[in-house]
Amino acid sequence: MKKKLLAIATCLCMLTSLLPAVAMAAEYSDTAGHWAEESIARWSDAGVVQGFNGQFNPEGMMTRAEAAQVFANLLKLTGKADLSAYTDVAADAWYADAFAACVAQGIMNGVAADQMDPTGTVTREMFFVMFARALGIKEESSLNGSFADSSEISSWAKGYVYALVNNGYVNGTSAGDIAPKLNINRASVMALLDQTIAYYVVEDGTVELKESGVVLVLADNVTITGDADATVVVAAEGAKVSMKGYTGDATVSVVADDVALTNVPAGVAVTAAEGTDGVTVNGKTVTAGSDYTVPSQSSGGGSSGGGSSGGDDGGDTPTTPGTTPGTT
Repeated sequence: MKKKLLAIATCLCMLTSLLPAVAMAAEYSDTAGHWAEESIARWSDAGVVQGFNGQFNPEGMMTRAEAAQVFANLLKLTGKADLSAYTDVAADAWYADAFAACVAQGIMNGVAADQMDPTGTVTREMFFVMFARALGIKEESSLNGSFADSSEISSWAKGYVYALVNNGYVNGTSAGDIAPKLNINRASVMALLDQTIAYYVVEDGTVELKESGVVLVLADNVTITGDADATVVVAAEGAKVSMKGYTGDATVSVVADDVALTNVPAGVAVTAAEGTDGVTVNGKTVTAGSDYTVPSQSSGGGSSGGGSSGGDDGGDTPTTPGTTPGTT
C-alpha cells in the first residue's frame, strides 16, 4: 500500500508529502538552517507530516489535500463523511480518507457543492479557520491588538482569526500584518502547530504543565497537573481525563464522544463541541454545543450552559497566491 501511495505521489509532484509517517528523527536535505527547522522536525517525528524523497519543501504552498492530511494525522481522525457528491475526489485518491474525516469532524467544507479542490492552495485565514475548528476554539467578537490589514479579514473568518490572535497563537507576519489573503506555506503551518500546541499527549499517564499553551489530548487515560495556564483539547473518543492537582487557569474543549473529565477545579469552563455525545464533567453531562463552568461546592449549578456561538464560514474557497516566510 505504501509503495502504491508513493507511486501516486510521484505523479502528483509531491502533493502527498504529508502522508502519515513513522515517528523517527526526520532528516530533510532542504530544512537545515531554515527558520522552521525545529518545528518541522517536531511534527515529522510525531508522525503528523512527512517529506518526500528526502525533502520537506518548506516554502511550498500548502494544498487543501495536504491540509486535510495534516488534521487527520494530528487528531488521528477516523470518521468518514460521504464525499460522493464531490466529483474531484476519487474514492482511491490518497487524500480521500483525510477529506472524509475532516468533513465529518466539521473542519473543512467543499469550495462548491461538487468540488473539494484538493490541489488548490490555502490562504492564511482559511487555515486559521480550519485550525480553530479542529481544536474547538470558539470565535471571538473583537481583536485585541492593532494590525494594519485587519479590515481585510473575510467576515466568515474574523471570529476565528480574532480568537487565535487574542490567545497568542497567531502573531502576524514578519511585517506585522495578519496577511489573511496570502497563501500559507508548509513551514508556516508547522510553526503554527508548534507555537500553539505546547503538549501533544498521545500516551497515557500524567502530564505536568509547566508552560502555557494548548494541551492536545489523544490518549485514553490522562492526568493533568501543574500550574501553567492552558487550553485543554480532548480529541480522543472515550478518553478519561483527570485534572486532580491542577492549579492553573484553564479552559477545556471536548471535540470527541464519550469523554469523562474528573477532578476539574471550580471555575474551569468546559465546551462540548457541536456533534459530540456522552461528555461528562465531574459526573455531570454537558450537551453538544454547550458550555459548562464548574461551580464551587457551595454554589451547586446545573449540568450545562448555553449553546456556543456559531458563524458562517464562507466555505474554504481558495484566493490569491503568496506567502510570507517566517510567519504564523
